[in-house]
This record gives sequence, structure tokens and C-alpha cells, in this order.
Amino acid sequence: MKKIDLKSFVIGGLSGALVLMALGAASPSPGPLGRYQVSAGATRAYVVDTTTGQIWESVIRTGANIDPEFGKSKIGASSVSRE
Repeated sequence: MKKIDLKSFVIGGLSGALVLMALGAASPSPGPLGRYQVSAGATRAYVVDTTTGQIWESVIRTGANIDPEFGKSKIGASSVSRE
């Protein structure tokens, strides 16, 4: 069995660390992906805008919307109403 000299071991370790740092630096910045979170229970559904904190609520069993904005598209909404 052939031994690995110290110089090769150090070069291999530094190369591996460099690759890991390059992968970490290339990660995409957070954008609109994941901005909206959806949660549903037995009788209610919620949509949460994680950027503004706005919450939309709907009753599932009856289909009656508590919030009239619940069924509307959230993407590209320019106005945000906070209560």
C-alpha cells in the first residue's frame, strides 16, 4: 500500500475546502420562491405572505371566504392591507 505524502494531503484538503466554499458562494439569493406559505386544517385554510406578514383565511367546509381577497392572485399585488 502506497503512503500519501503530507504535501498531497494538504493540497487535497485545500482543494476540497475551495470547492465547498465555491458551492456556498454560488447559492441563489432568496427571491419570490417560498414567499407564500399555505396551511390547511379540517375547516380552515390560510395563505401567509412571509415578506409582509399578511394572512388570508378561508373556511374549507362551507367554501365561504372569510377574506374576500383569499381567492385572488397574490403574485404582483401592489397594495398590502394590514389590519
